[in-house]
Formats: sequence, structure tokens, C-alpha cells
Amino acid sequence: MNQSRQAGPELQHKPRIIWLDIIRGIALIAMAIYHFTWDLEFFGYIKAGTIFQPEWKYFARSIASTFIVLVGIGLVLAHSGGFRHRPFLIRLAKVTVAAAAISVISWYLMPGGFIFFGILHSIALGSVFALLFLRLHWVFIAVAAAFFIIGSYYLRSEMFNAPIWYWLGLGEFLPSSFDYEPIFPWFGAMLIGMVMARLAQQHGGFTWLSGFNPTNIYARVLAFLGRLLYGSVFVVVLMTGGPDRTASFISTCETNCAQSRDKAFCQKFCVCATDELKAQNLWDGIQNRSIDIATDKRVQAITRMCTVRNSNE
Repeated sequence: MNQSRQAGPELQHKPRIIWLDIIRGIALIAMAIYHFTWDLEFFGYIKAGTIFQPEWKYFARSIASTFIVLVGIGLVLAHSGGFRHRPFLIRLAKVTVAAAAISVISWYLMPGGFIFFGILHSIALGSVFALLFLRLHWVFIAVAAAFFIIGSYYLRSEMFNAPIWYWLGLGEFLPSSFDYEPIFPWFGAMLIGMVMARLAQQHGGFTWLSGFNPTNIYARVLAFLGRLLYGSVFVVVLMTGGPDRTASFISTCETNCAQSRDKAFCQKFCVCATDELKAQNLWDGIQNRSIDIATDKRVQAITRMCTVRNSNE
């Protein structure tokens, strides 16, 4: 008997769609650029508040959306011939371990905004939820995607403010975290990826794409550049000690203060606050964000003291 003819669907060769690898590489480069800019701001090389500008926010969201959409596409491709539980569980375990590691490391380094439900957490949980949609018609998947995206605006409630519900993303305020992609609306992006993959399968889109087969060196180069760029600022800081962030901190302080007080007061207040933070050995904690300015009682006491002192002058 010719065993090669009896092989199951899992052993049949499927042409790799290199363009998906290239898109992943481009998304990785974009992510590295964003984090590179975040590092520049964090270490004081560029103006504080840069990454909170609208264009940078949209840039970050587009990067996260690309990664999550690609996960949805990958799920459909991987299980189009039937659910392959072993590869799925292995991949899920890897993503879950990586997500847990990110949480632990960020909690240790930046407890004021540690990552408890970032993009890896969203991908891990979303991948499990996505199993419920693998065999549905693409129309029903599209309706579900709209529900999670639109619901993120209209289903918010005070009952979801408790930390136990943070993973949903339906609270009335955003929790403090350096990376936060809750199920609403980000699972909707994964479902969009599944819809795109299902339509591409039905209309020969993947067959057409697989005909364009640039060498995989492009994807490898993109990934290598992403790894090279990522974290390079940290190396510079280790070598140079980083710039003095006093001027940047005062500038940001004055900008925030000017929303409610006059310029003369804000200048004096911010200098006072900076001096007191340094005198009370709180400066480093503020800069590495291990101290939350909004809730720390020592910082609040300095704020009150500098307010009273400069209001009477």
C-alpha cells in the first residue's frame, strides 16, 4: 500500500503564504519604532507626553490591531481541515507563559503601571474564545466582531470598575497600565481576521497570495531589524546614565498646571515640587514610575505644601 496516499489532512503540504510573514515583520518593526519612542520619552531624551499625542495613540492601536487580526487569520488557516488540538495547546501555552512573564517583569520594574492584560494576554484568552467561532458562517462571525467593537462604547458600566472585570474593558475608567488590550474591543479585531481569512478561502485569496512567493529573507530581515532596534535605548542608558530629566518633568508639570492656574504660579509650583521630590528621595521613583503621582500620600503632601507656599507669595 502506498502510505503517502493515505496520509491525513494534517500531513498534506500547504503552500506557505510568505506575505503574511512579511506583514508580521512590518508590524514588528512598527512596534519596535513605537517602543523605541516610548523608551526615548521614558529615559528623558524627548519631550514628555510625546507618545500620548493622538497620532502616536492611533499608531499604537493600528499596530496592536494588525497583530490581533493576523492571529484571527492564522487560526482559520491552522484549523481549516479540522481542529488540531495539540499544536493549538502548545502555542497557547507559549503565549500564556510569555504573557505571565511580561506581567511579572513589568510589576517588578514599573509597579505603577504594570501590564496585567496586554496584547499577549488578549491573544491568549481571545484564541480560546475564538474556538467557538471556527465553524460558524463568516456572517455570524462578522456580527460578533461588531458586537465586541461597538459594545466597547455602549456597554460600559460602573459594575465593571472592579479589578476582577478589567479583562473585559467595560469599566467607566481605564486602569493604569502601560499596555492594555481588553476583550472589548480587541477580540473584535481577532474576529475580523477570521472573517477576512474565511472570505479569502472562499474566493481564492490565499491561493492568489501564495503565487507571490518572495524569498523568506525579507521577513527574516524585518524581524532581525525589529529585535535590533528594540531595547537599544536601554543599552545607551546603561552606558551613559541617561540625560537629566528635570527640565522635561518641569515642562510637563507646567503644562498640566496651566489648565487651572496662571503661568507665574505654575512655574514656582513645579520648581518647588521638583526640589521637594528630590529632597525626599522620591525623584527616582517618579521617573521609573514605581511611585504613582496620583495616589502616593507623600507626593500629595508635597503638592499641598507647594500649593500653599506659592499661593501666599
